[in-house]
Parts: sequence; structure tokens; C-alpha cells
Amino acid sequence: MSFLTPWVLWGLVATGIPVVIHFFFRSRFRTVDWAAMEFLRQSIEQTNRRLRFQELLLLILRCLMVALVALALPRPVWRGVVGGGGDAVDVVLVIDTSLSMAARDGGPTRLDRAKAAARAVLEHLPAHSTAQVITFSDRATLLGPRQPADLDQARQAIDNIVATARGSDLAAGLNLAQTAVRRGTSPQREVYILTDAQGLAFDRQASVVSEAAKKIAEVATVYVGRCGKEVTRNANLIGLAPQTGLPHTGERVGFAALIRNTGREPLRDLSVSLTADGDERRQETVPLARLEPGETRAVTLTARWTEPGWRTVTARVRSDEQPGDDRFDRVLRVRDKVRVLVIDGAANPREPERSASYFLLHALAPVKEADRAGYYLQPRLVTPGQATPSLLADSDLCILVNVAVEREAGKPGEVLPGDFAEALYRYVRDGKSLVVFAGDRVNPAAYARAFVDRLPMLPLRPTGLKNYPERAEPGIDRGGFTDPAFAKFRDDDTYQTFAQVKTQKLITGEALPAVEGRSPTRVLMRATDGNALIASRGVGAGAVAFVTTSADASWTDLPIWVNANVPIIDALLAHLLLAETDSHNAEAGAGLRWFAPAGDAERPFVLIRPDGERVRLGKPEPIQGRPRVVATDTPLAGIYRIAPADATETRAPPFAVVYDREEAMTPEILTDSAIDERLGAKPIHVTVTDDLSPFAGGERAKREWTPKLLWALLALGIAETLLAWYVGQPK
Repeated sequence: MSFLTPWVLWGLVATGIPVVIHFFFRSRFRTVDWAAMEFLRQSIEQTNRRLRFQELLLLILRCLMVALVALALPRPVWRGVVGGGGDAVDVVLVIDTSLSMAARDGGPTRLDRAKAAARAVLEHLPAHSTAQVITFSDRATLLGPRQPADLDQARQAIDNIVATARGSDLAAGLNLAQTAVRRGTSPQREVYILTDAQGLAFDRQASVVSEAAKKIAEVATVYVGRCGKEVTRNANLIGLAPQTGLPHTGERVGFAALIRNTGREPLRDLSVSLTADGDERRQETVPLARLEPGETRAVTLTARWTEPGWRTVTARVRSDEQPGDDRFDRVLRVRDKVRVLVIDGAANPREPERSASYFLLHALAPVKEADRAGYYLQPRLVTPGQATPSLLADSDLCILVNVAVEREAGKPGEVLPGDFAEALYRYVRDGKSLVVFAGDRVNPAAYARAFVDRLPMLPLRPTGLKNYPERAEPGIDRGGFTDPAFAKFRDDDTYQTFAQVKTQKLITGEALPAVEGRSPTRVLMRATDGNALIASRGVGAGAVAFVTTSADASWTDLPIWVNANVPIIDALLAHLLLAETDSHNAEAGAGLRWFAPAGDAERPFVLIRPDGERVRLGKPEPIQGRPRVVATDTPLAGIYRIAPADATETRAPPFAVVYDREEAMTPEILTDSAIDERLGAKPIHVTVTDDLSPFAGGERAKREWTPKLLWALLALGIAETLLAWYVGQPK
């Protein structure tokens, strides 16, 4: 218990006044001996004892009445800091703006309810109160007002709040609220947490949430306003990937839209649509009759482009209660031609079929000779001696096939030039792709020195050469395909023949961890004994793949199996070239990082959000000699663009931002007791409905003890009056 005006407690000293009066005016008499009255002495003494007891009761009642007046005047309250309805209050409003707050529970969105509750709190604050508004998702922002006493600015800040596509983390909001509430000067402080109580918000940083909540509870009363119930009907789009290799002009590109039912009820009569470049006239729609709870379904749709360049594709699903996860955007690069530079370290011009690249070239262009000039993949074959850095400027992809990087005794032949290797490293780092095929001219130790230690590009550190004995050759592990470009090989019966492909020899290697500028190793294809057959790694803005066996039939049967070799090469190129678009695709809140053209290094840039708002980004920062533009705040899902501040939007490259998928996949709503357990304190729980009376300050008034003390004072006054009348009656 504490007091709003504790200095008035000095009034308790007044409880001594009735005592002083009682003893000061006590009856005085002289003793007179009178034998005739002796027989009355005992009767009088008994009467005096009764009168003294009755007077003592009156004294106690009167002292209690004075004490109650002294206690009521400073207005005691329970829970330490909550005051009465007439005194100023310092309020901190913590409002959840994560993806799940856009859900509709039969009417307004959860965020609409939270904003209505926040406005109700402000409308019923006593005079001279202050308010601070904080929003949180995976980060927290203090919206203001600049002057906490300006409640009109606080209302305006609340009106401007919109739901984001980001995840939720209550720790960020509570840490900021802790700082804000301690800035208050009023003895009355209140913190309102307005959220849908999704479990992920409390569990992402559970220890931080508990510690911050306990510290807030020491100085303020904490309210938790529950703004929604569990969503029972929700389908979210969790992925969108091309199915037909590299997107190129003139042909329809198939996309797999992955849809999951995260609700508790079956969903019926859904529709899934795909739109290219936002053109609704070219929209393709597929109905989905039923989707069971927990079920994930892949829906195939197609799109077509006639012009190359950076393009957008948008998938949508309709008919559920959570619109925030019903859209999935992707940016991809549509190409007219893909120029592939192939460097063969064991080329045989006289007998091309004996060259290491023979099978590879047929896999790259699996069409008739007469049709190759019009095919979208255009390979160019050179030897290591012909490889010059200028060739890289005219290629989209480079492939090293059985190329030696160091001269070895007893192994004549050309070696990859050092200046070309240096240029190849810059080529990859700047955003292009490289594929390395093993072979008898690939020395594991030499490759480790050249492409791991000196020019760190390979996804594996080569450690040795493994020869399998006859009848022990491993096959291809279909269950190990996890990358979207290879996923179709895992379950499609068309690719059952993969089990018959055998490998006699491969280079073993160690996976590499993520470091600055390079991602960790990803194994795209494994042998059935667990060794990697194809591994990849992001290097700068580009990517490198290492095929640990040969491109010809000397180490593996794969080139002989056309129905396996061609789709695997196609998927590998799709994986690498689509990886170039990674910097153009991100989740909400992750930010965007893009290398601008060298000619724009000194120009200021702006970020154009999906809602049209322009955010100044400033000039690019130099990273390893390249100008990089960074946009840290991407709260909305949709298509963004980064453009020079003085350029038009139409020429700006697009960037796709999708919602936080972890937030959408974990929709658990916590109970009040579960919230108490996670906070480590017991807040006041209020359910936000259309009736906003719980936020009108009634709870604040209920918790003041002054009215109770005044009622007790009235009761004591009546008791004292009755007792005084009784004592004053003649006996």
C-alpha cells in the first residue's frame, strides 16, 4: 500500500487529542468521610468501573475516527501506484503491430480493437495526465508524443498505426516501455499491453520478457488487453518457386505455390491466383476445393513474359480470416538468352565425344543441332589457354570442367591462368555464378589452396579422392533433395531411374561455415553413402557449385542417363541463376541490401514502399569497392523499389518482401495463466470487445481505499453516537 499525498499522514498525530481531552477534563473531587454513606461505596465503585469501561470504548471509537480521517485524507491505494479517478496518471500504451494483428475475428481487425482500447484509455484520463505510445513487432518504436502531456498528438499517433508483416517479439516493446514508464513523474503509472497474446511474442526472448515485466510491475500497474481470439480459418502461402528451370521470354513458366492450412477447420472453396508484373488481365486462377487442417498443398500456376529483365510475380489465396499471409511476392530475372562460358581442361577437338565437356554441352542444349541457335541457353566452349578475363564480361555463367589449377609432374596440359582465376573470383563476388566439375585433372589439394585458401569460392574444402569398388558404387539419394530447384526429384515417380545411376569415383570434402560475405555449405545432391555429389555456397552476390564427380562417363554413369543428367543440369543452373535474385527477395523486417551500379555511387537513393511512401536512404556505402544501398526498415509485404532520389520509379529495380513466415506458422494464443507465468507477474487481464468500459478508468477508481475508509468512518460515527447516548442515560 502507498499514498497519493503521504504528507497528510502527519494528521495521525491528532489521534492524541481525544486522549488529552479525556484526561484533562476528568472529574475531580475531595474525599469526605461519611459513615452513613459507607454502605453505598461498593455500589458506586461498581458503577464507576462500568462507566470507565464505557468511556474507554468511547475514547477508542473517537481515536479510530480521527485515525480514519487522517488515513483517508492522503488517499491510500493498493498495488503501490494506482491512484484515484481525479489525479494525473502517466500512461504507456504498448500496441502490437505484428502480422497476426491483421486477423479479423468476426468484425474489426485485432489492431482496430487495440487502437479503440488505446483511444478509450486516453479519453478517460484525469486532467494533467501524460501518455506515451509504443508499437512493437520484432522491434519496438516510440511514436511519441514529443510532449507526453499532449494527448491530442497521442491520439493522432494511434490513428496512424498500421499492421506490419513482421513477426512479434514482446521483449522489444517491454524494454522500451520500461524506460518510458520510469520517465513519468506522477505517483500513478499504468502500462497497457494491447496484443492478441500470440505465444511467439512471449517466447522468442522469454527471459527478457519476464525480467522487463517484473521491473515494470515495481513502478506501475500492468494491464494486458487481449485483442482477439484464436483464428480457426486460415490458409497461408508459404512459398512460391519456379518449376520449369530458368524463366525466359517467350515460354510459360510454371510456379509451385505452397499453401498450408494453419487453422483448426477444413477450408473449402479457396482460390489461388498468380499475377505477372501486377497485371490483373494476365492473372491465372486455380480453384482449391478443400484443404484439411495442417495440410500443405502445392498448386501449379503459370506466367509468361515477353520482355527480359527484373520481373515480379504475385500469388494470392482468398477466403480466410487472416489476410496478412494471403499474398506472396517474388522477384525474378527473366532472360532472353543465357550465355554460358564452358572451360574444358581435357578438350579433344579431333574427337569431341572423348572430351570431358561432351555430355555437358548436350545437357545444356538438349535440342537438335539446327535449333541450338535459337535455344535460350547459349554455351561457348574454350580451353584453359584461351580463357581470358574479357570472356567473363560476356557471360552469365561460367563452368570449369576438369580444369587443372596447378601444373603437376607427369600431367601435361593447359592450366587455368592466374589472372583468369582472379577475375573469376571478382566475377562471382559481383553476382555471377560458377560451376566446377571434378575429373582426373582436378587435384584436391591444389583446389583447396587455390579456391578455398587464396580465392575462397568453393563450397567444400577438397580432402581426397574416393574410389568405390565394383558392386559398391553408391547411387543418388532422392530423399536428400531439399532445395526448391531439386525438390521435384524427391517424390515424382518420373525420376525413379535416379536410383540406377552409379558413381565410381568422387572427391570428398569438408563443409564450410558461414563467414563474412560467404554463406554456409548447402548440399544439393548426395550419394546414398552420404557423400556430397553437388554442393553450393553463396559468395558475395553470386554463387558457386561444386560437382564432386566428372561431367563425362569416366567417374559416373550419370551422363549416360539422359533422363537424369539433363534435368539435374537444368535444376543446377536454375538454382544458381535464381540465387542471383536472393538480394531482391526478403522477409519483412530483414531489410534490403543491393549493390548499385558503379556510376551511381555518389547519388542519394530512396526506398519506395508498397504504400507509395518514399524513405530517404542516403548515398551508398562502399563495400569492397562496390556501392551498396541498405534499407533497414521494410515493415510491409509487397513490392518495394530502390531508386536514385532524382529518378523515376518505373526504372527502379523491384524488391519483393514477404511476411514473417514463422509468425504465420505458429498461431498459438496464450491463456491468461500462461501469460502470468511468462511475465513472472500478475497483470490485470482485460478482453478487448466492443464494450470499452474496462478502459474508462473504473478499475483505477476501484483500487483506491479512500471511499472504503470514509464508509468505515461513517459506521464508527454512528456507533460512537449510539454509545455516547447510552452512556449519558441516567442509571
